[in-house]
Amino acid sequence: MTHQLDTSVPPRALHTEIARVARTRPGQPALVSAGRSQSYEELHARSLRLAAALHRAGITAERTVAAMLPRSAAIPTTILAAWHAGGTYLPLSPDAPPDRTLHMLTETQTALLVVPLELMSQAERFGIPVLAVGRDGDPLGAEPTTAPLDLPAPDLNRSAYTIFTSGTTGEPKGVLVGHGALAHLDRAHEDCVYGPLPAWTGQVALNNPMTTDAYFSELAHLAHGRTLHLLDTATRRDPDRLAGFLRDHAIEAFDATPTQIRSLLLAGHREVLERLTVLVLGGEPVDALLWSTLRSLKGVAVHNLYGPTECTVDVAGAAVRESRTPVIGRAWPGCAIHLLDDALEPVPEGETGEICVAGPQLARGYLGATPEETRRFVEIRVPGEARSVRAYRTGDLGRLDPAGHLEFLGRADDQVKIRGFRVELGEVEASLRKCGGVLDVAVALDRSEASATLRAWVVTAPDTTPDDVRRQISDIVPDHMIPVLTPVTRIPMAATGKADVRALLSLATAVPAPNAPQKPGEDPLLTIWKEVLAVPDVSPQDTFFALGGDSLKATRMTMHSRRLTGKSVPVRLVFDHPRFGEYRAAVDRL
Repeated sequence: MTHQLDTSVPPRALHTEIARVARTRPGQPALVSAGRSQSYEELHARSLRLAAALHRAGITAERTVAAMLPRSAAIPTTILAAWHAGGTYLPLSPDAPPDRTLHMLTETQTALLVVPLELMSQAERFGIPVLAVGRDGDPLGAEPTTAPLDLPAPDLNRSAYTIFTSGTTGEPKGVLVGHGALAHLDRAHEDCVYGPLPAWTGQVALNNPMTTDAYFSELAHLAHGRTLHLLDTATRRDPDRLAGFLRDHAIEAFDATPTQIRSLLLAGHREVLERLTVLVLGGEPVDALLWSTLRSLKGVAVHNLYGPTECTVDVAGAAVRESRTPVIGRAWPGCAIHLLDDALEPVPEGETGEICVAGPQLARGYLGATPEETRRFVEIRVPGEARSVRAYRTGDLGRLDPAGHLEFLGRADDQVKIRGFRVELGEVEASLRKCGGVLDVAVALDRSEASATLRAWVVTAPDTTPDDVRRQISDIVPDHMIPVLTPVTRIPMAATGKADVRALLSLATAVPAPNAPQKPGEDPLLTIWKEVLAVPDVSPQDTFFALGGDSLKATRMTMHSRRLTGKSVPVRLVFDHPRFGEYRAAVDRL
C-alpha cells in the first residue's frame, strides 16, 4: 500500500477544527469520563473559559502552561485552553519526583501551573503561579466569562507542546513540537488509518499515558467529531477491567502498546479485540508471535505505527495483514525516511542503515540541548534534490524488505522502550550513581521474555541495602525508569573495558524455570512469583512491581495462581496488594 495524502484542503490547527465541530455538532458527545458525558459545546465553552483565565494570568503566544493533573476530563480541557490562549502545553505527572518536575518547569520557563485543588500546596512549592481547576477543567474562582476577543489567532508555526524524554546526560530532555507538525500527523492518520475504515460511529478509547506524545494523537480524534472514552489508571493496567471497559463502551478504535495487547490475549480476551474496528499499536516493537496472532484476528484492521517523539508521535505505519513478518511499513505522505550510514550517505538497497526522518513532522528541536543532542538534527543531501534537507537521526536501525516495507532492527545506542516510554540506560545509570551508598552500577534491558525488564546490578557500601537504593532512586526518576535491583560484589568487565552485560544478564536468568520442581515446603504462590519475575527469591515485604512486574507479568502470574488454587483470582488483586505477604493473604481470603 502506498500512503496517499489529501492535499485539497490545507491543514488547520487541532483546536480550530475542534471548535468547528462544536459549532456544527454542538450536542455530539466529546468526552465520557467516570460515567459522565460532556458534549462538544460544553467542552468548547469550558476550554474558552479556562483560556480566558490563562490569558488574564499572563499566558500569551509561546508561553508555557504546565498541567499537573490526574487522568480526567480536565486534561483535554486544559490542553485546548492553553492552545486557545496561544500557549505551549507541558504535561506533568502528579506522581513524578519533585526534583524532576522542577527541572521540567525550569527548562521550559513555565509561566503558569494548572492543578486540581487537592494539589495546590504541592504545586506552590515550585515557586510558579498556580491556577486550580475542577475535575472537568473549570477554573476555580474565575469569573464566568467567555474568552476575550484579543486571544491570538491560530498559527501553525506556533509551538503546541513540550514532551520530556529520557536523556543520555542523566537529565530528561524537552522536545518542542509545533501545531503544524501535529496537524500533519492528524492528516496522515485520517488518510492512512482511520479514513479508509468502513462506517463506524467514532467511539475511541483515550488510553495512552497523559505525559506521552501518543496522548495528542488520540486527542486529535476530537477534530473529527468522535467520542473519547477516558480510561482510568487502574483499568489501563488490569486486562480484565480493560476488556470490560472496551466491551461496555462499545469501543471501536483502540491505540495501545504491544504489552497491553499481550496482556489482554493472555487473559483470554481475544473476542474483545475482534469487536474493535481498528487496533493501532505503537511505543514498542512487535515480536513475531504477536504479529502472527494479530494477523489472525477477525473483523479488525490492525496497524503497527512507528516514530520517535522528535518526529511527532509516528511517521510510518503498516497494516499488519500486509506482511507475514513484523514491519513498520512505509513513511506517511510528506514524510521521508532515509537509511543512512555513519557518513550520512544512503546504504545500498536491502542493507541495514540508521533510520533518518525528514519532512513536516520534525520537532523544532530540544530545549537547552547539549552539542550531542543538537547533532541529532542534521542536514542531509538527498539524491536528486538540489538542496540539503533537515532530518532527525533516530538512532534506530532498519532496512527495506523485498516488498518495500521498513523493518525495525533495534538500536544503535543504549536507548530502550519500557511500557511505551523511551528510556536512556545512561540516565538510569547516572541516577543510580547519585544514590548514597552506591559504589558501582551497570544497567541493561533483559529481553529474555516478551515483556522486557529493566535491570540494574549495584555494588553498595556495607551499610546500604537494595531497599535503601530503591527508595532513593524513586525520588529521582519516574516509576517506569526504576530498575529491578540486584546486589553484586563487583561489576564484571568485558574485553571492551565496559561492563559485561551478558554475564550480568545470565545472573538474572539463573532462577527456577517455569514449571520447575517446587522446593520441599515452599509456598506454591512464592514459586509462581519467582518464576514470573525471574528472581531468585521473594520476601513477604517485596512488591511485585519493584521486582520488575508489569501488567503482562501480572496477568501471567494470575493465570498460574488460578490454576494452582482453583479460585477466580482477579488480575487486579496484585495491583491492590502488591506486597507478596499481603497478596498471599488476599488469595487465602478469596
